[in-house]
Amino acid sequence: MSTLQPNHSVSSRRVNAQNLKSYAGNPEPVKVFGRIDFAKNYKVGELLNSAIANPSVLEDADGHEKWEIHIDSPICLKSMSTYAGNAEDDGENALDYGAEWITLRKCKIPTNMLCSIVEDLVEYLKIDTENDKSHFFFEFLVTSDGNGDITYKIHDYYLAPFLNDKPNIKGILTLCKLSEEGSQLSDVLYRNDI
Repeated sequence: MSTLQPNHSVSSRRVNAQNLKSYAGNPEPVKVFGRIDFAKNYKVGELLNSAIANPSVLEDADGHEKWEIHIDSPICLKSMSTYAGNAEDDGENALDYGAEWITLRKCKIPTNMLCSIVEDLVEYLKIDTENDKSHFFFEFLVTSDGNGDITYKIHDYYLAPFLNDKPNIKGILTLCKLSEEGSQLSDVLYRNDI
């Protein structure tokens, strides 16, 4: 669970693919919500299976970062029903939740953070018996490196959003019910107003 307090050192501005460059040189952290799709993200799936069989595979032996973030054009989600399987025509009644998605090809997470992710994932799979187990949802914070180049550093990791200091699994599952048929990519939601 996160050690951060609500609204502590976190930007109140929503970040998307268009304005993310304005954060170059700005150490202010930005929340990132995302989803790992095990059917499409084979490396994470393999890591999970290996970790369950042999937890020592998660030990930080080399210290190298093995993932990186690529930003593509965001997709505005107009209504919950649109990506919950009940597509409706966009009209005056369509709700804009202010959510923009970008594509996560690889997420730049240090080895020790992968260990955290897998550990929490195993607990999540054990506890949550009501929801589809093909996805795992996560939240972390990123900042730029302060040198004018946009790089990403993991500040914290936790399931999100929270409800009374406990991960609201149903909430994040509802929020992130979006998949790309046949895609090898996972989706990430840049949003910090939930």
